[in-house]
Amino acid sequence: MSAFKADRAHRWLAPGLILGSILILLLAGCGSSTAAATAPTATTAPTAAPTATTAPTAAATVTSGSQVAIAIQGFAFNPQTITIKVGTTVTWTDQDSVAHTVSSVSGPASFSSGPLTPSGGKFHFTFSQPGTYNYHCMIHPSMTATITVVS
Repeated sequence: MSAFKADRAHRWLAPGLILGSILILLLAGCGSSTAAATAPTATTAPTAAPTATTAPTAAATVTSGSQVAIAIQGFAFNPQTITIKVGTTVTWTDQDSVAHTVSSVSGPASFSSGPLTPSGGKFHFTFSQPGTYNYHCMIHPSMTATITVVS
């Protein structure tokens, strides 16, 4: 190799090694910062599904009368289980600050209120057939209740 070629190679060798090292460090740094940037981090605790703030009362039995009231409060139907006579009209009142529905899941007849207005919306249904009616809130499916209708 001539002296000229050797001098030229040495002149570019050191800056080339330095530039190559810098590029490797930048690429390595980019790789780790990208991974750190995309890794999920919790900033707030996840919100849980609403839970009842008040315990539902024990099963109620209606032996006479034609009107029954059920409160929707604390993300629960209260009372949660009742027994009524055929011909009884049940009125549900949404006392929560959010909308709820009253929708049958099973039973001899079906019913659905659609979204009730928060803090006062009402829904009425008259039970004309005996049987067991399971219902829930379509917005909050964990809210469930049962009405047993007897002759």
